[in-house]
Amino acid sequence: MRRTMRAVLATAAALIISTALAPAPSSAAGNPHAPSETYREYRNWATGMCLGTDNGRTDNGTPIIVWDCNGNPDQQWSAIPQDNDVYYRLHNLANPSKCLGIWQASGEAGAPLTLWDCNSNPDQFWTAWGYGNQIVLINHQTNQVMAMLNGDTARGTPVIQWLWNGNVDQRWY
Repeated sequence: MRRTMRAVLATAAALIISTALAPAPSSAAGNPHAPSETYREYRNWATGMCLGTDNGRTDNGTPIIVWDCNGNPDQQWSAIPQDNDVYYRLHNLANPSKCLGIWQASGEAGAPLTLWDCNSNPDQFWTAWGYGNQIVLINHQTNQVMAMLNGDTARGTPVIQWLWNGNVDQRWY
């Protein structure tokens, strides 16, 4: 009975995650350097702005911010399945060898999200759960969620990890 229940829950979780993180078609089709996966934007529910890199940079440690959605490659992400499709690494189209992670793999609430060379560290593994027609992106290493610094809704606000509190700055679509 316990094994059956676990299997049912794992199947339901995988369906929610694969639907929430499934890449949508984007302008990546014209990029000869992009992997074969498709890319999509992640928009913050509070602002409607897109998850991207500071000034479109792609060097290691580049801060992740929100900005007006503009179709630039730094705002395009591909969710690549890891760990039996439970977790995903989010590759950035501006440099597909770079992934979304947490600065210095910190477990601290408020640690900034950054771009870094893709690796197997759990700070680069994300999962999602549905919240109505929104998603909440959860880090595998810390179980904290992607949020806006101080709940700020201004253009250029850094994106951080924070404890889930249900605020709209923690929800994405």
